[in-house]
Amino acid sequence: MTKPIKYAAVGDSLTFGTGAPENKGFASVVQQLWSERLGADIIRRTYAVVGATTGETLERLLTNAEMRKAIAEADIVTLTAGGNDLIRAAMRMYIQGETRSMKPGMRVFANAYRDLLSELAAVHRTMEREDARIVVADCYNPFPQVRDAVLWISFVNRCIHRCAAAYGGRVLVARAYDAFLGRETDLFADDGVHPNEAGHRVLGECVADALA
Repeated sequence: MTKPIKYAAVGDSLTFGTGAPENKGFASVVQQLWSERLGADIIRRTYAVVGATTGETLERLLTNAEMRKAIAEADIVTLTAGGNDLIRAAMRMYIQGETRSMKPGMRVFANAYRDLLSELAAVHRTMEREDARIVVADCYNPFPQVRDAVLWISFVNRCIHRCAAAYGGRVLVARAYDAFLGRETDLFADDGVHPNEAGHRVLGECVADALA
């Protein structure tokens, strides 16, 4: 009998499944696809907070013993982070008028993402498994018609790809940006920000393809 594969899903509202029906969110899709493709049962543990920034996810990882144990024991870890950093920085700039630039918020994100991925890799490495992998999703763009959105999401994704590349093949990138581009009408929920059921399916397929 094939040994079950342990999967830890870490992140924000995407990992939580916001926008999709129950058990149809991204992490559930990943679990289903991996089970089918790998021919094994997948045991999933989900650690997701709606609205969490990258820094908040890092703080949770540093302080939550159960979460750290699940990641250490996992064969595969997924991470979604960055979208809420963008939203909060944009709100401070465009709505609250606290700054004339998003650069301070984006610098905070870049440092937090680097530290989060470093801590994830350190905790996961305790298993010393050659086939253990972390899969991070880059950010899709729900507002492709807005020039500033394209600019800053591109910045976020460059940070994600650069941080992942530092770990070689141990950290893989699921290219959500490319998969969603030009399909926004079909893949977003009514809030215009989160994926709908079809969008979560596409995101899950991106992650499964990255692992394959």
